[in-house]
Amino acid sequence: MFKFITYTVLLAILTYLPSVEKGNAEETIFSLAQAQEDKYFDTLVDIIPPTEKQIECLAMNIYHEARNETRAGKMAVAMVTLNRVKSDLFPNSVCEVVYQGRISRWHQENTGKVVPIKNQCQFSWYCDGKSDKIYNPAKYEEARELAFRAITGYNDMVDITDGALWYHADYVKPKWAKDYERVGQIDTHIFYKERT
Repeated sequence: MFKFITYTVLLAILTYLPSVEKGNAEETIFSLAQAQEDKYFDTLVDIIPPTEKQIECLAMNIYHEARNETRAGKMAVAMVTLNRVKSDLFPNSVCEVVYQGRISRWHQENTGKVVPIKNQCQFSWYCDGKSDKIYNPAKYEEARELAFRAITGYNDMVDITDGALWYHADYVKPKWAKDYERVGQIDTHIFYKERT
């Protein structure tokens, strides 16, 4: 893979120039720069994939839960997901929060596959028995962009859900809703947080 040599890396190798013999200076500089770049990219390999995976999980959740909502509605779903990651009541990563649900023990033991039990998940799209395929790439890309913004800017953003950890569509009336404080409604979702 071609890598651009950064200004910082070039500055770092300039200290080696006094020991470079005439005639092979360019080769030596390139080798030193390449070694520094390889070291830099090797450290990133451990950081980028987990973050990218979290972005993909959040994008899937935004897409399936709110693809037809406004940007505010999509961001509200993202904030609830990230609020759950921060909460002691839920798992500690975006993917674990998104895919939290009861798993079929039979499928796991007999096929080795992780299959959620229908209607036993935190986010209904994951275990509603329907396909999770992305049918609208443009809306998925928007969800992905919002997921990136939410994950990278979570600590600096205004939470439009006021710390909500739950929501439901406005056309259903779940029994659990009465146990929490209603925060408000954004598009077709009604948001709730713990009572204080």
